[in-house]
Amino acid sequence: MPFVIMLAATATVLMLEATRVFVAYLVFVIDQSQRVEIATIAFGAFVVIAFGGILRRLVGWRLLVGASAIGLAAARLTIQFWQVAEARLVLGGLVIVCWGWLLTTLLQSRRDDVALGVLLGLALDVAIRIGFETVDLPWMPGLTAHLATGALVMVFAVSALMVARCDNLPVGNAPALSLIAVGPGFAVFHLMTGNLGIAQTTLDTDFPTAAGVLAIGTILGLLVSGMMTTSSVAGSRSWLRSMRVEGPVSVFILAAIGALGLWLFWQAPDMTAIALIFGVAGSYVLMALALLGSEPSRWRPGGGVTLWFTAGLMLHVALLFAYYTATGPPIMIIVGWVLLLAGAFVNGTRAKAASAWQFSSLRVWFSLVMVLLVIVSGWHAITWSKPDVGDPLSGDVTVVTYNIQAGFSLDNRYDLEKTAETIASHNPDIVILQEISRGWMVLTSIDEVLWLSQRLDMPIYFGAASDDNLWGNAILTRAPVTSETVRKFTSTENFKRSVIGVAVETESGPLWAFGTHLDNPNNASEVRLEQVEQLLTFWNGRNPAIIAGDFNATPDSDVIQRLREAGFDDPGERLNDAPTSKDRRRIDFIFTTAGLDVTEVVVVERWTSDHLPVIARMTIRE
Repeated sequence: MPFVIMLAATATVLMLEATRVFVAYLVFVIDQSQRVEIATIAFGAFVVIAFGGILRRLVGWRLLVGASAIGLAAARLTIQFWQVAEARLVLGGLVIVCWGWLLTTLLQSRRDDVALGVLLGLALDVAIRIGFETVDLPWMPGLTAHLATGALVMVFAVSALMVARCDNLPVGNAPALSLIAVGPGFAVFHLMTGNLGIAQTTLDTDFPTAAGVLAIGTILGLLVSGMMTTSSVAGSRSWLRSMRVEGPVSVFILAAIGALGLWLFWQAPDMTAIALIFGVAGSYVLMALALLGSEPSRWRPGGGVTLWFTAGLMLHVALLFAYYTATGPPIMIIVGWVLLLAGAFVNGTRAKAASAWQFSSLRVWFSLVMVLLVIVSGWHAITWSKPDVGDPLSGDVTVVTYNIQAGFSLDNRYDLEKTAETIASHNPDIVILQEISRGWMVLTSIDEVLWLSQRLDMPIYFGAASDDNLWGNAILTRAPVTSETVRKFTSTENFKRSVIGVAVETESGPLWAFGTHLDNPNNASEVRLEQVEQLLTFWNGRNPAIIAGDFNATPDSDVIQRLREAGFDDPGERLNDAPTSKDRRRIDFIFTTAGLDVTEVVVVERWTSDHLPVIARMTIRE
């Protein structure tokens, strides 16, 4: 049924965008330190989906589909045009709930159509974010983003109307246990197979190449899934029928290929691109197997669609919560993959002639999305250009250090453009940033390193702190950089931390710039002191040098005193402890060594983050 496919696809895209909004605002509106409260709200939003079964019995499937569609469309459109953080948090949760009610209703009888729609939704989401250079439609609103959102909502609304007008949908009795794997499948998508940032960092390449690799993997996944499902359609070619995935042997082979790709992705740098392609493609096939209808059976363990689908979404929340709480350990991706594989295995070994898709409809929709992937990735490959490296710096240097809080302002509104304006207004030679993300879902999933480099037209050097190398510190400068090095601290109380150092060419020789962000809990003074000792070892006496960042320590602390003892000057002393953070403490510093004379240091009163930028102008001694 084409309209069910369209409905599931567009609903999934709108849900993915709203989920990233919901999760990010949970962290900033509630505050990341309140993890029990965050977990309660996150789990609660997805638990509400379980009430869809009761509502379906009370009001009927037609009314539930209509009400869910209206709620989803209205909430998603409001998110696009209303930037208030608290409202976006609530509306994001509403989109998730309405999507869950809609899908569980359709899964009762149109499992195969919904499976196809979900796959297309995942692929379309990737295409949109490639087209907008990793930026989700709700995050950086403008005319193009508004038009794209309007088009998605319009197709969604028309599809919902047509589905609601159709004859009664028969209730199927296929086993639903495999649906528990769908949630882990979404987690794997957010963390790896749909993550443009992790593709760039792991491949160690530019955006167009990473986007191309992800697009190839997505297209391959759609092709294999299409062959897998259309092979049972009467009249299909024999080579398509031979591609039918059924029985434990076939699923085991798919599992082995996917596991090999996953292992190569993390362990074999020379084969990362191929591994990512197979990993992405494999995730689509496994998701299809978990969603597909299977031969009716007397064995219906524990109940129906809504129960197992909701249970899977609980696993999805648990995986994401554990992943970001532990600062991005890859093991969580592997756990999600294994759970997805288990669901696919349960369903794939039982699937016989399950598909009723019309091959012509399948070909049209898959072709449209695949062509879109080719167009957007190809466009970037043709037009992409990196910021040019300029001349060595003169004797006068302007340095900015800024904890940008991933683009969220003091009132928790996300606006990376205002962050860029704050930086650019001071015409800096060296910019040292903290709390910058390359694709963390809890921080919008945008590659902010990529975006800021393009927006400010400055080459950028990223120093990862997290295990997945997607969160940390960055340094921007147009001057030539002759050396770049990063060290992750071994001690931590909260999120993991690091320091990045670059040797910037000046007319007087190299100037070393170091950027860091020490641990933040108030009771972590001993951890911060250990991190400073590792920082000084990393510095290793290289002069002249700047060490700047968010030290989460006040001028009278042991941490700052240790840096002074090591020979660093704190020109910010002349500010009379002017606060740099929202709690009115001076905890952001620019330290200098001998060979640098600071002529001016200021704190700019602009709250485009929960910290204020610190600017120092200095002269390099001949």
